[in-house]
Amino acid sequence: MNEENPIVTVFLTDYMKAIILKGKLESEGIPVVLQYETLGAGAGGILADGLGEVSIMVPKSMAEKAKEIIEETDIK
Repeated sequence: MNEENPIVTVFLTDYMKAIILKGKLESEGIPVVLQYETLGAGAGGILADGLGEVSIMVPKSMAEKAKEIIEETDIK
């Protein structure tokens, strides 16, 4: 993933679903970056409501395929 092929967000979900979808996408050859907020180091990095939203990000050139794979899964 570089300037010629930037990463884009293809789906927003909670942490547990994001981990499962990441594994599914990577098994299909699509590299994934997860971006999420935590309460910070002072709170032990615990995910909280509203702050626990995770962005599933993939290379722009693979975004459509990633969306298709996510749509085909029962995890939403």
